Amino acid sequence: MQKNQTMAEVYMTRPVFTPLDIAALVGTALSIILFFVFWFTLWLSLPVIVCFAAFLVSHSDYVSDKEYAHALTHLLQFNTVRESRSEGYEALLRFHEQGYLKKDFKQEYSDFYLSGYDLQKGLVRYGLDGVSRSTVYRLTHLHFTPTHCHYHTCEADMVTGTVTEQKLVVPLDECATITEKVLTVSGHRVTARSLALPHCPPVPVAEQNDELAEILSHFKAS
Repeated sequence: MQKNQTMAEVYMTRPVFTPLDIAALVGTALSIILFFVFWFTLWLSLPVIVCFAAFLVSHSDYVSDKEYAHALTHLLQFNTVRESRSEGYEALLRFHEQGYLKKDFKQEYSDFYLSGYDLQKGLVRYGLDGVSRSTVYRLTHLHFTPTHCHYHTCEADMVTGTVTEQKLVVPLDECATITEKVLTVSGHRVTARSLALPHCPPVPVAEQNDELAEILSHFKAS
């Protein structure tokens, strides 16, 4: 890890195996081979221990996909927005943790929750699990009335370790659209999709989201 790098920056920039990691592993493998070739000569166990210890030290700063996801959840659980008891934040947090929120009949067609990494902001990486992540993550709640959309969004910045929120009221007599941009992330072509609402920061959305058509239907047709 370079000096002053955050955990998020390490995750985004560090390869799974650095040249030093590979050298230490090769040294370990060669030492093991020599240990067996020379019939378990005791002193040859020392290079095995030294090389493997060097690998453990070199690889100790590696951040896995799972560790990064846990760090994001921790940031969303402990931040100034939550500490201020901002109205609506607990529901956003539950949506992040559960992946869904149960709706009652009255909420069914008026409340929508969206979440996702903003692949067009910050540093971006294609994880070993096939998920593209960035250092910016957004949670959004849209509540519709007959004339307006109440927009509540919280943005988590993994580099600065902060969560900021924004609340806006958007008239429904304007247009909303879905935008797409093809990006190359860690050698993989991925599509960054966003819900573009009038006068609001774009909302990252998954490629498959059955609620998007219902959300767009509330706004003026383009």
